[in-house]
Amino acid sequence: MSSAIRKRSFQLPEEVKDQRVALLKEWSHYKYQQHLAETTMIDEVMASQQHALEELRKVSEDLWLEAIQLDQTLLPYRARGPLRTPPIQDYDTPDGEYFNRTKKWD
Repeated sequence: MSSAIRKRSFQLPEEVKDQRVALLKEWSHYKYQQHLAETTMIDEVMASQQHALEELRKVSEDLWLEAIQLDQTLLPYRARGPLRTPPIQDYDTPDGEYFNRTKKWD
């Protein structure tokens, strides 16, 4: 298969193009509204959490200190892999030089 991009041999009717544009606009508006709702929800949850931590600090400084500690078991992550990678045979490393191929117009 050739690497050239194939062009369509026919033109879409204007009403199909208009429908596609309208659908794309509607989808964009929907995703924007979804983003706003999620951002608002996250902000509200974070404000509630901050308020709860402030109230907990009023009750007990020790409990507050425990509550703000990171839970290392929440997201266990262990990466394993090679510490060093062997070099690629016959690889000519670039040395930072370049050839100026700018066209000059006289």
